[in-house]
Amino acid sequence: MTAPEKRLDEAVLGLTARERAILILRPWLAGGEADHRLRKNAPADQKAEVERIENAIGDWNQEFHGAVWATTEWVCQESIQLGFLECLDAFLVRERVLLAAVHADAINLPPLPEPGRWLKRDLPLLFGTRVFEDDEDELVDWPAQRQQFIHGLRQAIELRWNDLTARRLVIAEVEALMGEPMLHRQTQETIDAIGLKLLKMYEALQAFERFALPDPDAERIADMRGWVRWDDLKLTGPTAAPNNGRPWMPPAELAELEALEARLAAELRAKKD
Repeated sequence: MTAPEKRLDEAVLGLTARERAILILRPWLAGGEADHRLRKNAPADQKAEVERIENAIGDWNQEFHGAVWATTEWVCQESIQLGFLECLDAFLVRERVLLAAVHADAINLPPLPEPGRWLKRDLPLLFGTRVFEDDEDELVDWPAQRQQFIHGLRQAIELRWNDLTARRLVIAEVEALMGEPMLHRQTQETIDAIGLKLLKMYEALQAFERFALPDPDAERIADMRGWVRWDDLKLTGPTAAPNNGRPWMPPAELAELEALEARLAAELRAKKD
């Protein structure tokens, strides 16, 4: 093989800017530190593209983390409401049985508090927006409050499931584009936990009202896709020859880095194939 042919072969084996960005981000996405060596020693003609891809993935992760954090808090509150509904339902059943078995004048049941007391939000919302407004109808008794719980929880579960499935679809699209998962491990684990929690809540609510979980709607999918800077993730630059833009590196160190990058590039491409 001639020297020019060998150089061309090395260029093919070298990392593209996108592959370099993936490898830089991989340990951070797994919960560790980014690979600063691969970033520091990037060829000069790749630096801008690597930085652009890194920033796009980082900003997308930040958007998702904030949204997932908010969803986690809402689901926690809604699961408490579901627990309250189950307790209220059991209490109402026991009360009916007791009243039917014993003459009402012969027993002295303690009164329940006023329906709706402490159950409506009366503080300002400083983060996010309200999706559903509280039912303004006056509650006359606890059975009516029970029905309001059922209605509100169904709305909440459908909304959270719509969000979850839309997020998962876009996560899969980014993964397909980049060739491997691009969401931080902690965020992905939280999304998975939310999914399991919603399924359990859905199953529990079926005892009160039967309904099917919805598919993600087009509007929500479009919103989730809008968080991704797709153009910044496209591969635009050529694969650089290993020594292109790195004349400052000592020959031995450069040879070691070239061998590492060639191996990593081969692993990435084998994974795609």
